Amino acid sequence: MDFRDDRYGGYDLIGGYAGHWIDLWIKYDASTGRFYYSNDGNGNWIQLTSDGSPHPILSIWEIKEMGDPSRDRFQPTTPTNLALSYSNGNPVLNWDLSEPESAAYYKIYREISSSPGWNCIDSTGAGISTYTDNSFSIGNAYARYCIVAVSGNGKINSPDSSNQVQTSVKPTTPSNLTVTWSNNRPLLTWRCSEPRAAATYEVWRKVKGGFKYLQTIEDWCCIHYGQAGDTTYSDNGFSSGSGYAAYYKIRAVSGDGNLYSPDWSNTVSVTGNFTPNAKDKKFRAVEIDPIPTEFCLHPVYPNPFNITTTLKLDLPEETRFSLGIYDIKGCEVWRLNNRQTNTYPAGYHSIVWDGRDNSGAVVPTGVYFIVYHSAEHRLSQKVVLMK
Repeated sequence: MDFRDDRYGGYDLIGGYAGHWIDLWIKYDASTGRFYYSNDGNGNWIQLTSDGSPHPILSIWEIKEMGDPSRDRFQPTTPTNLALSYSNGNPVLNWDLSEPESAAYYKIYREISSSPGWNCIDSTGAGISTYTDNSFSIGNAYARYCIVAVSGNGKINSPDSSNQVQTSVKPTTPSNLTVTWSNNRPLLTWRCSEPRAAATYEVWRKVKGGFKYLQTIEDWCCIHYGQAGDTTYSDNGFSSGSGYAAYYKIRAVSGDGNLYSPDWSNTVSVTGNFTPNAKDKKFRAVEIDPIPTEFCLHPVYPNPFNITTTLKLDLPEETRFSLGIYDIKGCEVWRLNNRQTNTYPAGYHSIVWDGRDNSGAVVPTGVYFIVYHSAEHRLSQKVVLMK
């Protein structure tokens, strides 16, 4: 079947510069009740009708209006690499463009756990490969997403949807935090707030000393990132004795590390012995701005060290980063929380390394390199372990 396309000018019955000829092949599949078309009749047959219209009537003008024979009429490829992140509590989708910018737009499909069933919630313009769902916020329900590419004329979908991504569910607040002594070390226990695979736990500590424990020696910092389902932790940085008070609190983290429990657990404390890792060993009251104004990775101290050394990190905003320690051969020895990346809130943080590798084994005397990497900074420091 031949017909003339007059999109570039007036259609005339004889032909000429105002239009051009296009070969269009049409077939009907009686087993499915659907029409298909092709530009050469040999392959790449494209479905003309939707599943909801098994017996349509298509005129030559309806077919012609499907648009650009080199682009609009052909089925776009399936979009790939759909990924999920968050902005101000709203899901942000990003994917790889499956077609040139003018060839397709994308429909966004969503299913919410509290209301099962996929629904098209929006679409993007041609060539746009990101979308923020401002109608859904992270909370107790989760949402799944996928996307479909659509031809430039809006009539043909990609053969499949993209991969699916799912938002995290904000973990509930852990409870019943207690502290007892075990082998001269504080032993923390708490009640698991989520199924084993749903959440991990951050243990935070604050140390005070001096008269009636009024002087801050170490401000709140994360000292442990537990595995999924952990409900105990022994603090090897604090021991039985007197002179200091250690305070502890924990929070739950979603399985993907993006969301935190809405509140901290209860706070518990013990008194004992603690060696401040600070250049000024004199006790002094420390007034700390809860949010630093600029990023700073302080020099590790002490350096050289024998038992533990501390790296202080100032973050003016919530930051995702990686932190690892490497030997002189470039082999990774230790990684913060044994995770490729960590997300820390804005504030002042202290990270303690006890001279052990990721398996808990003591590393040998030598020179090591601490490497910090985020979207904005890549920094390294040399530290010497002496025994």
